[in-house]
Amino acid sequence: MCYENEIENRRKKEEYLSDWVQKFNQASEFIPKIEQLRDITRWEIDALSNAPEEAEEVPTGDMLETFNTDFGLLTLALPPLPEISKEFFSSTDGSTTASSSVVFVHVTRVGDIPNENAKAYSEQYSSRYQELQNKYNFPEEIRFLLNKMGFPNTLSRFNSAEKFYFLYKGENKAKTAAAMEMRTFLDGLKGDLFNLARLNTSENMTWDKMALRLTGGDKSSQEFSLLLRQGKDQSSLTNRLSSIGKNREGQSVTNLHYIRNELLSHVYTILKIIIKG
Repeated sequence: MCYENEIENRRKKEEYLSDWVQKFNQASEFIPKIEQLRDITRWEIDALSNAPEEAEEVPTGDMLETFNTDFGLLTLALPPLPEISKEFFSSTDGSTTASSSVVFVHVTRVGDIPNENAKAYSEQYSSRYQELQNKYNFPEEIRFLLNKMGFPNTLSRFNSAEKFYFLYKGENKAKTAAAMEMRTFLDGLKGDLFNLARLNTSENMTWDKMALRLTGGDKSSQEFSLLLRQGKDQSSLTNRLSSIGKNREGQSVTNLHYIRNELLSHVYTILKIIIKG
């Protein structure tokens, strides 16, 4: 089967996520009863904590033994929930976007095959990916993250790039202008990231060095590996946007809509890796 190993990997991830959601939903069903048990337990604590001194004259009997049995049964029925790491959850949000972007690029390239089935397949799944980005409002998420990072100029460039893109999308004009605005935005983001990583303003910075510093300085970390790979995507996007902006596309057909989808995923991935929590 084509993509057998890749599909098996993605199925394992899908099953893991589905199982997690199912167990969470099952646990959620018991929240009202759990709150009832908690309220009763709080009453027990309050009653025993505020008993008068005279209460010592009344034997407690098998109270503690009953309590131990009760707590034992409770922990069997309600095992501790795993603590969700905000730091790693942000990173896995970015890694999922990166992996989906890899599939998206592959799908769009299948559309270059001179075959109607290949083109139909490519258009169908490219469109569905765009729908997902719209559903989860990637542009607005990126605006939020850029603002959180304190990159006002880059946020302004992003808004300008989006404005020119929608002008192009609506009128099928100003393709070169839209491409250059996207390119300017990417350059600005790269500049912000480099400045963030510099130890002093005169330090020479590279993508590799920036990726290492902004992910904690551990070359063995998944975050570093992921951010490092985004450097290749950044160069590819920049080069293609430059070609469009300077009318140097040659004979190739460059879909600016697809490039924008890649750009959104690329930027979202970077910001999610860097921003923890």
